[in-house]
Order: sequence, then C-alpha cells, then structure tokens
Amino acid sequence: MAAAIGKAVERFEAHANYKRRGAHDDEERLDFVLHANGDTDREIAWLSCRSRSRATPPAASRAEPTGKLAAAPGS
Repeated sequence: MAAAIGKAVERFEAHANYKRRGAHDDEERLDFVLHANGDTDREIAWLSCRSRSRATPPAASRAEPTGKLAAAPGS
C-alpha cells in the first residue's frame, strides 16, 4: 500500500497543474492543490489521498476477538 501511495504522490506532484501540498499533510490524509487548466490563479483542492497504510488498521478494529457474534437487532 505504501508503494501505491508513494506513486500517487509522485504523480500529483509531477502533474502540470500541481501547485503545492494542501492544508493536511500528515499520516491520515494528504491534500494537494492544483490550478485550473489555463488559469493558474484558480485553485482546485484535491483531498482524497489517504496516507496511512491499511496494513495497520485503526485501534478500534485491533481489539481481541471474543469468538462470539453479536445478536441481530430484534432477535
């Protein structure tokens, strides 16, 4: 996953419309700012690049399994 994210970052930064990194530049999210085609003053934020590897799930999903399934609502 880290290799794919690294490649995505390289592609964003190599894009002709790339201006800079955005407000978020941390382990949770990477933001990028690009300019509109033909208008370098018009900025477009691109916010969808997650930077944390899915190989390390959030703490809530790392709880020890109990071996029991929760009852379905209404059962």
